[in-house]
Amino acid sequence: MKKIEHGMLKDKQKGKKAVKRFAEAIGNNLMGTQLVGELPYMIGIYEYPSGIIVYGNKKFFENYEILNPDDLIGKYSILQDEYLLDTRGAREFIERVFKGETLILNNYKTPYEVIRVKRNKEVMDEFKIHDVTGYPIYNKKKEIAYLVFTSHIVSTHSGRKEIMKAQEYLIDNWLDDFNLEAVAKSSGLSVAQFSRMFKHYVGKTPYEYYKQIKIDKLKERLLDPNLSISDAFADCGIDYNGRYRQFFKAIVGKTPREYWESNANYEVVE
Repeated sequence: MKKIEHGMLKDKQKGKKAVKRFAEAIGNNLMGTQLVGELPYMIGIYEYPSGIIVYGNKKFFENYEILNPDDLIGKYSILQDEYLLDTRGAREFIERVFKGETLILNNYKTPYEVIRVKRNKEVMDEFKIHDVTGYPIYNKKKEIAYLVFTSHIVSTHSGRKEIMKAQEYLIDNWLDDFNLEAVAKSSGLSVAQFSRMFKHYVGKTPYEYYKQIKIDKLKERLLDPNLSISDAFADCGIDYNGRYRQFFKAIVGKTPREYWESNANYEVVE
């Protein structure tokens, strides 16, 4: 069983009361929680404003290798987990959800330094890429009562450490201009050797992989109702009049404007 190290509450009674309130709130909706429990993606529900976890479904605990949910439920606060908020870079996303926003976080990385998987009697490095959605649940007074975070694993990377280091470098530095020499250097390989190996193991060239990350980040920004289309491009370090409009259409199947309008209930401005 994985040891829980971050975000654990000192006030155990506070956690118990939060869990009791949640149980009372769902009341006769037990069937609903049972159905949610079997869904194939991770769901965690946290009390507002404490951030105490009051529910996690089966997939949630399986992913984090927690055998006994009672080790976490009512004993952990997402808002007290400095490792998650700062080291893992999720502070802005989580705090905005706690303010009532519905947000999507694409390509969130669980690094291989954290996860160690034993296969075929050999310890291999691994990291996972998640798409995470966070949204509030309101009570009858239209006040925020709980925050729900759902997550599904987009991809799992394991095997050649050199290639995973390069993938992590691209994910961490997506806002920078693409630089093949810098990416290859992060892997410890020559440019020629790296390019061949990356294509072989990933199925895409390093630039295609980088471009996909960039487009995913742009999709995330285009869902932000506070940003115009051009603002979303600028937020990703992309020229709205440049080639990424064509890249977006080729990968997503819609133009940025079509994607933005299909997810917005407000007037289109640029």
